[in-house]
Amino acid sequence: MTLAAVTAITMMASDPSVLSAQRPTFSAAASLVPISVTVRDDRGKPVVGLAREDFEVFSDDASQVITEFRSEPSPMTTALLVDNSGSMRVSSGPGDVADAAHHLISWMTPASDRLGLFAFDTSITQAGPFAAVSRDSLAALELPSPFGATSLFDAVDATSVALVRDGAPRRAVVAITDGVDTASVLTASEVAVRAAAIDVPVYIVTVARPVASATDRPAPKVLRELTTWTGGQLFVTSAPSHASQAARTIVNELRQQYLLAFSPDPRPGWHRLSVRIKHPRMSARARAGYITR
Repeated sequence: MTLAAVTAITMMASDPSVLSAQRPTFSAAASLVPISVTVRDDRGKPVVGLAREDFEVFSDDASQVITEFRSEPSPMTTALLVDNSGSMRVSSGPGDVADAAHHLISWMTPASDRLGLFAFDTSITQAGPFAAVSRDSLAALELPSPFGATSLFDAVDATSVALVRDGAPRRAVVAITDGVDTASVLTASEVAVRAAAIDVPVYIVTVARPVASATDRPAPKVLRELTTWTGGQLFVTSAPSHASQAARTIVNELRQQYLLAFSPDPRPGWHRLSVRIKHPRMSARARAGYITR
């Protein structure tokens, strides 16, 4: 992120009013700070088979002892967030969202992976509960014609909270949208720090067609910063093949995440996180920080 964005987020995160009392935070006396980490090589491929000793974790630049470590592939839980606002009528074909959603579940493992369905315009609705993936998982995705203003950032925030309440350790929010936001109360930076604080990676798949335009569409940089700050990723798609590749990448990343944990800094406030790999030509992606109260 830019220096200005980092400064704004750090100041905001230190304000207790930013995060709802319902959001999980870490008690310095008892809890551990979990981190979901994706590792890739210099060709962009996921790296598996690493051990605890291959990782270094830093909190505010101070090295931390990794007290828990998991590396085995395991089932994942995805909160699928679908844009049903009015801007989708002009920026995306009617089947683009459904196609992208079907690509996502086609890469998931039936019966073991879990999916929850959410739809939004100015408000958010849980269209389907978190349940094992099946061929009927998207049955509840039969949405009315797109209508209304768009609260993309608010919807990502609410969905991340619902995902945390579900309790699954290997998890992510995947939003399929045209990237327009016209009505959110929260900014992209605010949502980024809130999702990072509760360790929810956010992936955004934009399905807007190249000819579409919208004055309220955030620059790709804004969406990219939001996803990167949480340990997720932005995918800009304009063809079915792009959506399929994005879905495959997301599922592979989530299935092969490394799960680490360490004892939190006892000082209240926002703490920067960074994860490093001891091997050359490998890089790690994880959330940018956590909050101690």
